[in-house]
Amino acid sequence: EQNVQVAAGKIGQSPAPAGTAFEMQVNAVGRLSDPKEFGDIIVRADAANGSLVRLRDVARIELGALQYSSSAFFGEDPTVVLAVYQ
Repeated sequence: EQNVQVAAGKIGQSPAPAGTAFEMQVNAVGRLSDPKEFGDIIVRADAANGSLVRLRDVARIELGALQYSSSAFFGEDPTVVLAVYQ
């Protein structure tokens, strides 16, 4: 199973279902803040050949402003600004 979200700690520790064969330590990094950290996120892993596709391989990653402020006019009349991001 891939892309499972779990809390940091241990998988398989109590209260685990009966018959759980092992415990696995889970280490978690805090919030990501650098574009390189986001780029290192693995979006696909191929177990057959061990290849990884990271976010930086399929996307441009940049930090932007928390809030963008803009105004637009058509002639002298205010109009709507629509920004499209993909």
